[in-house]
Amino acid sequence: MFSIYSNFRKGKFSQGLTIQLFIIIGLIYSSVGSLQAQQVKELQSYMAEENIGKEDRLYKMIYGATPTIVIANNTKVNPKEAYPQKVDVDGSSLRFLNEKDPLFRTVKMIQIHITDSSQIASVSLGTSLFESFSNLKYIFILSDVALTSQEVLRMSAGFENTDILIFYQVAIPQ
Repeated sequence: MFSIYSNFRKGKFSQGLTIQLFIIIGLIYSSVGSLQAQQVKELQSYMAEENIGKEDRLYKMIYGATPTIVIANNTKVNPKEAYPQKVDVDGSSLRFLNEKDPLFRTVKMIQIHITDSSQIASVSLGTSLFESFSNLKYIFILSDVALTSQEVLRMSAGFENTDILIFYQVAIPQ
């Protein structure tokens, strides 16, 4: 690389080398541009940025009456509806997501509810945890304790090459 630069400075740079150099720079630029870290967004900020209102599908999925599988206190309750769109799981019951449940294939959102600070260190959302979720688009982490975006990034390591959006919200009970 130094010899290319040296020849360029001396005026001995051929047209072929110029094209090669631009191709190399283009490849480096495009590969660096595609290496993005997983974007973790605070829910309210994301909704404001994207102008998501009450009629939006994401809003309805979070706040509306969505057919939901509820997993809490190591117990799983399936909805009466045939095609659940959401799983609501507490931070201590994540192991249930490893099950090969056919209902998981229709789920678009997993909401993880962190109820105490000890769960922050123990929650790890590796992509293998979600193998049965073929239609998963969103992971929403709702925390009852203080939680930073860096902690959510640590929890969601491994999602860099997915299209899954990860949101979090801290809602400390009064």
